[in-house]
Amino acid sequence: MKDYTHKRRDQQGAPASTPSQPFDKKVGSDQPMPTGDSDLLVGARAIARFLYGDATQRRKVYYRAERGDIPHFLMGGTICSTRSALKRMMDRNLLEAISALEAA
Repeated sequence: MKDYTHKRRDQQGAPASTPSQPFDKKVGSDQPMPTGDSDLLVGARAIARFLYGDATQRRKVYYRAERGDIPHFLMGGTICSTRSALKRMMDRNLLEAISALEAA
């Protein structure tokens, strides 16, 4: 594999030091925020993992957000939500389903 890193030189003409480890860790949009706020879900994959247990259901998150079915907000261009808001939504949906069954 060819190394395409730019060779810099310091003021004495010696090659500049290179990092000992390449930057291979990619931060995806579904990574938790570094603030430690465990209630915040950033990205459709994180929301899908919370709602459906499967991050591959992210298209469903976008669809339901567009319809207004799930509470969400945008941070930059990234869809976000909170666990507490999603739990309230699920509780509300469950109560509506139970009352519909009792009425029938």
